[in-house]
Amino acid sequence: MLHVDFAILKTWNPPLMNAAGRKAVWTSVSAQGLQLTNSLEEAAWDVDPAQVHICQQCGVYGCYEGGYVRITRLEEHVLWTAPYMDETMDRLDIDTVASAIYERGAVAIPTQVWESWRSRVNNLPAASSFPAATRRELAAAWRMEAHPGLRELPWMEMLAHISEKLLASDSLGYDQAMDQIHALLDWFLEAPAEPLAGALKPLKATQARLEVLRFDGPAERDWPALAYEHGAWLPALGADWLYSEA
Repeated sequence: MLHVDFAILKTWNPPLMNAAGRKAVWTSVSAQGLQLTNSLEEAAWDVDPAQVHICQQCGVYGCYEGGYVRITRLEEHVLWTAPYMDETMDRLDIDTVASAIYERGAVAIPTQVWESWRSRVNNLPAASSFPAATRRELAAAWRMEAHPGLRELPWMEMLAHISEKLLASDSLGYDQAMDQIHALLDWFLEAPAEPLAGALKPLKATQARLEVLRFDGPAERDWPALAYEHGAWLPALGADWLYSEA
């Protein structure tokens, strides 16, 4: 997961003209070397999925192929996740997702950072205007942390692949690790529209222990998928963040 503690805002002029016949002025945002949007002013914030990369030739929603995100609010964060292919939430729409999510997984923007952007661009929606994040969005954020060959699969194929390739996890044997993966998937899918009652927390600010799934194959396929704290197994969002309702 990409947590946006600091971002670089840069004004620039795309080739198109504005309504007054002058060069348009856009504000791009980058964080940790990745561009989040090429235009705070023209990104389609009010549609779902939002398009955060806009065609610089025409400025029209949908002209640029890709750059789509689902935007929700999770406690003190604005959360960008990959859209799903359809309402079944079986597959993520990897082919059209914004590049930052493709490269780093979900994007979590603290609300104070978002509001600082809004002070620069006044047509940016307030953080509070976005819908509350649900288990559906958390599931999308969680599965984007898996390696590319795994995260793109439908749920059941993903589970079958894990079952076939998993060796164990850091402290759990194969059967115990699979039990925890099944339990987490069941929780996601039993009530996907349920608003989340917890928050994103940095691992280092908790007493949680990260649990990495170890697969048969190259080490880069291993997945820091779980965290354990106070007797509960939690979804990890990369090696540094987790979701907790405690």
